[in-house]
Amino acid sequence: AVRDKETLKKLKIIVNDPLLKKEERALSYESKLLFNHIHANYSIATCHIRSEYFYTKRTVELIESNPEQLNDSPNPYLQALNNFHTACARIKKFNELSVSLKKLKGLLQISSFNKTEKTRILLSRCIYNMDLILHFNLGQFKKGVELIPEIKKWLKQYENKIQKTGLWVMYFHIAYT
Repeated sequence: AVRDKETLKKLKIIVNDPLLKKEERALSYESKLLFNHIHANYSIATCHIRSEYFYTKRTVELIESNPEQLNDSPNPYLQALNNFHTACARIKKFNELSVSLKKLKGLLQISSFNKTEKTRILLSRCIYNMDLILHFNLGQFKKGVELIPEIKKWLKQYENKIQKTGLWVMYFHIAYT
């Protein structure tokens, strides 16, 4: 959450721009994505978790309604799903998180999600993090703990290819489980 009043004032100026009042004013696919992304980030910054959920879900729906974008560049979709999963966890929509996590796991079978090592790593990291979050929040601690050896083996293989913040988040979820 934003603690600095000056930063919050700047964010309000951005989201109060007339072009960001309604998604209908965004005419292209890219501008609709940016509209929802900006509002999702503003919601996170101002701790409006219901709005965060709405805008992250809308971003995922928008990407899924444009499959050609999905095949050309899968990483934004993975990031959108990850943001949506985080929002689901924050407002305790665990059934929705579980359904979406199954969808995420199904992406392992799609060739566009296996083209690059970077995409495979991002996909696996998202799956492991959300699996741990879901098991913890559902009280399925044993299932979460059972995943840890597999995750540690995976981390050993890819640790030097994951950004530091991504690693910290993974280790946090392991420790939390």
